[in-house]
Amino acid sequence: MITCIQLANVTLTARCGCLPEEREVPVTLIATVRLRMSISVGDDPARDRLDATLDYRRVLETLQGVATARHFATVESLAETAAGRLRLMHPAIRAVELELSKPGALPGGVVPTVTAIA
Repeated sequence: MITCIQLANVTLTARCGCLPEEREVPVTLIATVRLRMSISVGDDPARDRLDATLDYRRVLETLQGVATARHFATVESLAETAAGRLRLMHPAIRAVELELSKPGALPGGVVPTVTAIA
């Protein structure tokens, strides 16, 4: 039984931030996605197919699609919106946990990271 699929170090480009320049110039965000699910592929060769589980490329496309759809004033609103969209992708997904970091947003190497759950 597969209970979690995680995609780490996902780089997203988004117009995200409250500063005037962040409304115009895209910033780089780093995401980690945990999809809590219940999928059983077992030892059955007939179920050893992509359509029996989740296509990771669709997850990445969905994340980038949300990130580029509009300007988000806060990382929090982007994270919640994206987590909600991912939750609807597949009937086996029971919950989504999305960590979203914004490197370079604060001085001294401090990286703000938010976690949204849907």
